[in-house]
Amino acid sequence: MRDERFVRTGHRPRRSTTTRRLVRAGCSVLLLTATVGLGRAAAASAGAPVTCGSVLTASVTLTGDLTCPGDALIVGADDVTIDLAGHTLQGAGTGTGVQVSSQGTAWTGTVIRDGRIEGFATSVGDDALTPHITVALRDMTITGGPVKLRGGAWPELSISGSPRRCDVDAVDARQIRLAIDGCTLHRVSARSTYTTLTSSRVISGSLSFNENNAGLVTGNVFDNAPISSDDNSWNVVLRDNVFKNADIAVRAGWAPDTLVEDNTFKNNSIGVYGYLMDATIARNRFIGNRTAGIYVRDSTTSSFIDNVFKGNGHDPSGLTDEAGLPVRGAIHIGRRSSPITLTGNVGKHNAGYFVWITPPSGAIDGGGNRGRPCGPQPLPLACR
Repeated sequence: MRDERFVRTGHRPRRSTTTRRLVRAGCSVLLLTATVGLGRAAAASAGAPVTCGSVLTASVTLTGDLTCPGDALIVGADDVTIDLAGHTLQGAGTGTGVQVSSQGTAWTGTVIRDGRIEGFATSVGDDALTPHITVALRDMTITGGPVKLRGGAWPELSISGSPRRCDVDAVDARQIRLAIDGCTLHRVSARSTYTTLTSSRVISGSLSFNENNAGLVTGNVFDNAPISSDDNSWNVVLRDNVFKNADIAVRAGWAPDTLVEDNTFKNNSIGVYGYLMDATIARNRFIGNRTAGIYVRDSTTSSFIDNVFKGNGHDPSGLTDEAGLPVRGAIHIGRRSSPITLTGNVGKHNAGYFVWITPPSGAIDGGGNRGRPCGPQPLPLACR
């Protein structure tokens, strides 16, 4: 059977009978753009057939799908662009779709664009802890194994596109700089990273920050996709997002100086759950969350400022705090919290309490809180 799938070059390659029929190691055969020079492993010369596992030392453009039982393509030089041109790298449950380092050598300027990677154990990854690596994924659909990058000296991974053309099942980032913009995501794990997530959708998955510094999450929609920020993450900012249809939309743990502002939390069980929380929660809208808008189990220093709570607590889950009291309403603060400052918060049509503070925890009244009831009395907080 003839296989006449080629990768475009500056000139039309000679289509010999041998080339058309060549299949090695169970892989589809492609011709790639001019591949020049030698990498750390053997690389094809200009216009030669390249099979699964080939090392690329120049940019390539595919004109057909490539199916591989193991590794598909290996980057072997700086500034290599792999343009899938709408085609698919297809795996069989093992190997790596695109390996962005070779024999422990890091490469910079790798771009993978405009296509699909599916069915590999790792969709895009490195073969060791490699410093100085930079990888950009643009308008890619990636299913199966994760995009997985581990840092030695803060490599960079960017993923971008539009939510319809950029769809990624899983990202596993460790000690890197991670930037995602305009994508649909399902699971992101970021540990010891600098993470920016903007203008994206996270659907039926999760986003976890652990030991992160200066994470920025803004302009996204999280649909049944909780966020956790804990384990000594610092200065994480959640701004102008929509969080909906989750059990707990945001878990704010031991993450000093977390800022949660100008978001909408709706139709979750709990909007924000805090433990060992050190956060400022300001100008958010908590609407129709079934159990509570905010539940704080315990906290260090936190402030709730100018938030609006409407229609929360009408279908509680039965959750109780550590004193055995039911969690229900707009704001519920557990018994082991340092005093939380409440300023300018407004509650309307909430079931249970607008503010409940379990003794011996207290509150600092910043004034301007409007909503009832508040309890238990006497409470160092004026609710009107």
